[in-house]
Amino acid sequence: MRLRGKHLRQVQPEEIGALVEDEIPESIELDYKEKLPGSLASERNEFGKDVAAMANTRGGVLLFGIKERVEDGKN
Repeated sequence: MRLRGKHLRQVQPEEIGALVEDEIPESIELDYKEKLPGSLASERNEFGKDVAAMANTRGGVLLFGIKERVEDGKN
């Protein structure tokens, strides 16, 4: 899997930080998550849907520890 043209093994922490600083929005291949799903079934189901959606398309990257910003109803 690649993130901004680089294989994930080559991505440095500061490059992940740049995604936030540059306000790179979520996409079909990139999803931000504030935290891992908890013990509630609804949280686990939502996480499973996100993973399945990426697996059934072109793949993608889930980044944990990044809270998505919502403005005017858009992420």
